[in-house]
Amino acid sequence: MQPHRAEQSALHVPTNHALPLSAGPSSRVRTRGGVGAVLVCLAILALGILGLPDPARAVCPKSDVLETMLTKICWGCIFPFRLGGKTLMKHGFDDDPLAPKSMFCSCDDSIMPGVTVGFSEPIRLIEVVKEPYCFPSLEGAEIKADSYERYGTYAETNNADTNAEAFYHVHYIGYPVWQILGLTVSMVGQSISDITAGFFPDLSKCFSTGGYDVSNYTLLYLSELDPTWNDDELGALLNPEAILFGNPVAQALCAADCLAATAGYPLDPLFWCAGCHGSMYPYTGTVTGPAGELNTATLLAERMLAKLNREFFEALTSTDLALCGKIATGMIRKSQYRLQLLYPMPNTTSPMCCPHIGSNTLLWGSGKTYPVYGEDFSFLVWRQRDCCAR
Repeated sequence: MQPHRAEQSALHVPTNHALPLSAGPSSRVRTRGGVGAVLVCLAILALGILGLPDPARAVCPKSDVLETMLTKICWGCIFPFRLGGKTLMKHGFDDDPLAPKSMFCSCDDSIMPGVTVGFSEPIRLIEVVKEPYCFPSLEGAEIKADSYERYGTYAETNNADTNAEAFYHVHYIGYPVWQILGLTVSMVGQSISDITAGFFPDLSKCFSTGGYDVSNYTLLYLSELDPTWNDDELGALLNPEAILFGNPVAQALCAADCLAATAGYPLDPLFWCAGCHGSMYPYTGTVTGPAGELNTATLLAERMLAKLNREFFEALTSTDLALCGKIATGMIRKSQYRLQLLYPMPNTTSPMCCPHIGSNTLLWGSGKTYPVYGEDFSFLVWRQRDCCAR
């Protein structure tokens, strides 16, 4: 009987050892399945991260400005329209207090007298972007994908890594909307002249060409190529007068400019003020203590206009002084410019669709921005033109 018990015990031992052996393969299968599931989850997570925009770099959006100009442009900004010193149509806009009051005028290039005409024309496009060489108006094209230029930033509060300041690049683009659409003023003026038996003057005299006044979409200025835009110390070399206005008294006067610009027209003698948006100086892309992205972008667009007037690229085109042609004065006349927001969300309801320089953004810019793709801006510049049609 003992051999039998020994045989039973010998048979029993393999039976006990067979259990872990039979469980081993299924355990390995479960292990492989768990690893595979983890790898799949990691792959999905990686694809999701790669699909999101890099927070350290800006995103170049597509603004569709050229494709939708007929619907995005606030055509009421042409007004007020004046003829012979009288306002014919206002469309909710106030008259320029320095607009020509005389009916007739004369210029050296003609022996015949002319008639004073006044209106506003869409003439420039200003892009305010964070990513260098990003052009939202060109289908979001990036001319130079890998660049060493300074990237745009925005921070409203100080912390251990950043100061409360913002920086953007600005593109100044020739954008003569009427010429792009084929609506040449000479054709319109000729048709009106035919209807009135030659009594109505030729309006083509009111549209100057040459210099920065181009006839199609043209890149006129890129801040990426201007070292004075990226460096405040270098920028001070071009406008040393900024030192005179960097004091509390001069900046306190900007409150009056803010009220005047919001109520009607900005105060042109306070050329160092950008109304409710801050100070025109320095002529750089840095804004200290920004108060909202749209407010900051609008300020930089206004600085660009002031900068190019200071450098004699832009000129005076309004008042009696410019009836016979634009005059480069080296100083901006804020009252002759209005800015219409085209992107991220266009302003299309007049008269607040194209406010004057320094007008409070709370009245016309609320809800116009959104995260990531709505952090770059495009403005259409409306420039007042007073001329002697002859």
